[in-house]
Amino acid sequence: MAVSDQEILAFVGENPGAGRDAIRRSVARDVSETTIWRLLKRLVEEGRLEVSGKGRATGYKIAGGSVVRAHLSTPYIRRVPVSYRPEFLDAYVPGKTWYLSSSDRERLIEAGRPRGGAVPAGTYARRILEQLLVDLSWASSRMEGNTYDILQTERLIKFGEEAAGKDRKEALMILNHKEAIQYVVDNLDAIGLRRLDLFAIHALLSDGLLADPAMSGRLRAMPVGISHSSYRPLDDAVTIAEEFDILLQKAAQITDPFEQSFFL
Repeated sequence: MAVSDQEILAFVGENPGAGRDAIRRSVARDVSETTIWRLLKRLVEEGRLEVSGKGRATGYKIAGGSVVRAHLSTPYIRRVPVSYRPEFLDAYVPGKTWYLSSSDRERLIEAGRPRGGAVPAGTYARRILEQLLVDLSWASSRMEGNTYDILQTERLIKFGEEAAGKDRKEALMILNHKEAIQYVVDNLDAIGLRRLDLFAIHALLSDGLLADPAMSGRLRAMPVGISHSSYRPLDDAVTIAEEFDILLQKAAQITDPFEQSFFL
């Protein structure tokens, strides 16, 4: 019986540093030593696994930060252009494929378990809402290239004070995040991974920031590029809609909230 890349990656993810014999015994009993060696060699060459040690001490682990840093340190004009890979989404099977190891999921579940027993959805978020608005608005906006620091973000959200010398759109981006987070917390019981709900959140986040206001709260219908990146996003509206629906369908089947977050 053939062994899939995902089976190998899942086992190595659960058992960092596992050797070739352990991998073969666990997920590829019917595969020859030569075949498993070739499979592991290919996964290493593709940058999906890292190898350490030599001879009998050789071990494998999921490729991590060093590989990512090496790639990002290469000027984007020298990177090989890449486009959307539907097989990446297709290969994920909810309940069978995992981005997080079982031990990591258990630790996260335990860390997030409310003291004193279960509470209604959103209870804790409402309790810490003021700080949540600042922290999440700042962190999420920063990923979009926003240059406000955490203190400037706090003054903007709490007192409406815009930072001097900053683009007005940076303040608008942060305030949009505040509104979106407030909306999610206030409607947590009713919101799901549905088009309608996600479009509503997108409309709040993008209000006043898009060149075409009509695109707010909708799937993209035109080609876009990403500055300083070799990635080429999908430019076909039909395919975008199809892949979006597949993403939502699979995400809705993931019961672990942390795994679901990593998946999305």
